Amino acid sequence: MVGVVIIQNIGMLAIWGNLTGWLIQSGFGEKSAIALLYAAAITIPLLLMTFSSKISSSLQRTPSSTIDNFAAFGYAFIPIDVAGHVAHNLFHLLSEGWSIVGAFTGLFTGNVSFSGPITNSSVVSGLQFAFIIVGGLGTLFVAYKIARARESCWQDAVRVMLPHALLLFVLFGVNMLLFSTTMTHRGG
Repeated sequence: MVGVVIIQNIGMLAIWGNLTGWLIQSGFGEKSAIALLYAAAITIPLLLMTFSSKISSSLQRTPSSTIDNFAAFGYAFIPIDVAGHVAHNLFHLLSEGWSIVGAFTGLFTGNVSFSGPITNSSVVSGLQFAFIIVGGLGTLFVAYKIARARESCWQDAVRVMLPHALLLFVLFGVNMLLFSTTMTHRGG
């Protein structure tokens, strides 16, 4: 899910064109370039989560398998992922909001008007960052609760949670970077 949200966000940034252009210049067709970027966006978070799960499982008092650890702590990343998804869609809702109303009224009047944003880009950015911060804190909280359920004391829980917390900080940084870069409307 993390990779899908990253692709959803990166597809609206200038870097998307740069990456696809570079792959096309390297001999890949446009569809192959896009498929490679999607595959990388899905594979990299899975590999990082597998790596953090392997380390975390070895730190447990009663070691569990990497797969069990991956499955348990995978739930902890839902808040940051949902936050990234909501933050992305806030861009559409608040930056294209009046266009939604114009398109809807166009169903009845035959005139579709694209009026523009509901609010300015500073408000949109502030809300996006707020969602990412809350999602990051939510992920830390859920990871701690999962670790605490598996360990007898809070110190052991923190130790087991640490590899996942480090991965969270990487994902948090990626989200902050993506949302600090100007987003554009697709196709425009």
